[in-house]
Amino acid sequence: MNPFDFVKNVNKGKSGENLFQNETADNNEGQNDVESFSKNYTPFIINRALSYFPDSALFANEMNRYAHLAPKMQYDFLRNTLRPRNRYSKWQKKAEANDDVKLIQMKYNCSREKAEMFYPIFPESELKKLRETKKCLNL
Repeated sequence: MNPFDFVKNVNKGKSGENLFQNETADNNEGQNDVESFSKNYTPFIINRALSYFPDSALFANEMNRYAHLAPKMQYDFLRNTLRPRNRYSKWQKKAEANDDVKLIQMKYNCSREKAEMFYPIFPESELKKLRETKKCLNL
């Protein structure tokens, strides 16, 4: 199971099956282990997926505030309080860094965040030198 299976199940509400409930399995062990579900339940991912919607954002925030609770308790809270609804959204992704930021990263061996922080204060003459160096190296 992945976290998005839990999100789909929470969105179904009480009408969906309870994933943390012990059910008999077809294998020799007899029952699914609640601990294995707890390991697959990632509160951050689930709360983030629910935070994109106005009707579930406050509930997801509450679960972020009470992150110390057991995964089963968090799952039960969300499952029993949210109204059943289809909640699908695209995940926001970080935009591609421009070429100058990449050059600063390579030259000074720093992270993208630091390079983006330095980029506005970087002199244009230095940027030209970096661009020429890139052309010479055929990068």
